[in-house]
Amino acid sequence: MKYKLWDRNEKEFIENGWVIFPNGDLYWTGYGNIIDKVCMKDYVLIKSSDIKDINNQEVYEGDIIKTLRNLSYYEYGVVKYKEGGWRIYTTESEFYLLKPTLGGIYTNEIMGNIFENKIDDFD
Repeated sequence: MKYKLWDRNEKEFIENGWVIFPNGDLYWTGYGNIIDKVCMKDYVLIKSSDIKDINNQEVYEGDIIKTLRNLSYYEYGVVKYKEGGWRIYTTESEFYLLKPTLGGIYTNEIMGNIFENKIDDFD
């Protein structure tokens, strides 16, 4: 499983310098050593869906996706993991299952994410 870490204070993703332990705890690292436990009130751990968009970019929880529906129109939604599956929520209660791009039937494209953008920017 792949993850990203969002810094709530600095408003940026932290690519390196942290590790996840098997029990789920996060720790800062440096020079191959464990430095300190990550204070999760300041950070958001974001899971990968292991699905790629049409540009071969990995889709993560919180990504804003443009998805082709019924081969005729596009909708925008936010990727969330709920009830054992990855979904694209177009409203609080309406969603589509997130599926790999398949011959133009399911065409998903990452437009941004909820941490750096507002979904209204894409409607």
